Amino acid sequence: MRILLATLGFTPKFVIPTLTTEKGVDRLVLYYGEHKNCDAAKDEVAKVCRKMKVDLKLRKMREFDFMYIATRMKADIEKYSQKHEIICFSISGGTKLMSAAAMMVSVIEGVRAVYVHEKTFDVVPLPLLQIPYTDNLTDMQRQILRLLHENGSTMKLSEIREGIGKHKSTTTHHIKELERKGVISLSNDEHDSRVKYVTMKESAALLVRFE
Repeated sequence: MRILLATLGFTPKFVIPTLTTEKGVDRLVLYYGEHKNCDAAKDEVAKVCRKMKVDLKLRKMREFDFMYIATRMKADIEKYSQKHEIICFSISGGTKLMSAAAMMVSVIEGVRAVYVHEKTFDVVPLPLLQIPYTDNLTDMQRQILRLLHENGSTMKLSEIREGIGKHKSTTTHHIKELERKGVISLSNDEHDSRVKYVTMKESAALLVRFE
């Protein structure tokens, strides 16, 4: 099955050109907002899907909650990419926040992204590298992020060392690399400077599949 993902605002024309120009679309996953005009636009897209015999999966979004949007989009990509081919993500519709979330998730997951020109309605590919961002993380770095995720995002450095079963120098090396990549931050205990805390940044949850 070939999957197309798209964001939608008030204007169906920002989705339909991608639907009609991409070959062999079997399913459209459509992310749209809560405004009544978004519902009307969604209905227009649904008519085209029925005519083309394309299965439609609807995702109503809280369109001003960036992490909520990005997390749901990433979950869909993870689910569909296991068994199906994701053609591309069309990111023209919806709020700027929704489009930004779609672009960020496309970059993280290495998914081809396109937009629809606002005047000509031509489908234009975005020059993004189709290399999953998580390829930049080692297995140990993913394990540390998963451990942080499972423990409320903040842990003592000593707790992480115990959790991964590595020596202090090895653990510190991986933590420093994660800090350099911008996915965690380090801080000292206010009462004991020898105690260090590691905090995973909110967006880092998008980098790892937390099975």
